[in-house]
Amino acid sequence: MKSWLLSTLRSSFVSKGRDVFFAANPQCWVLWEPGSWKPPQSRTMIMTVAAKPLPAAPVAPVARPTAEALAIALVPANHPLVLGRAEDCDLSLNDATLSGRHLAFHQSGAGWAVEDLGSTNGTRVNGVTVSAHVRVPLEAGSRLEAGQVSLTFVTPEALWARLAPT
Repeated sequence: MKSWLLSTLRSSFVSKGRDVFFAANPQCWVLWEPGSWKPPQSRTMIMTVAAKPLPAAPVAPVARPTAEALAIALVPANHPLVLGRAEDCDLSLNDATLSGRHLAFHQSGAGWAVEDLGSTNGTRVNGVTVSAHVRVPLEAGSRLEAGQVSLTFVTPEALWARLAPT
């Protein structure tokens, strides 16, 4: 799977223009939106650091950049694209609220659909719970929640609108 931070796509394509972007990226995308991350305890290293004395003078706060989405290209395949926590998934995201094999993206004709694979924490499309093993068609801008992971389904046109300067 191809994936980029939005800032990388923006710097790579906005100056080249819309037509160059569409020629290089004709596929639909899933945006992994910023949010809280729940790492699984069994796969996350926890480190303990000895306490150090605080500096005598107050330290100025560090400016933190705004979080941004990760754009994941949905490259058509001859099988459903599976998203989950397991390493053998097509889209593997290490988040404790995802099941090992949480959901699948299916391409049919010119469109895409999503199917919950019987996950523990469920899948929602635009706030509506998806029944297990039922395919729900996706439209540009569909908001998906897999457990507590937020995703947005976008067409190349919708992604370009999000990248291009306003």
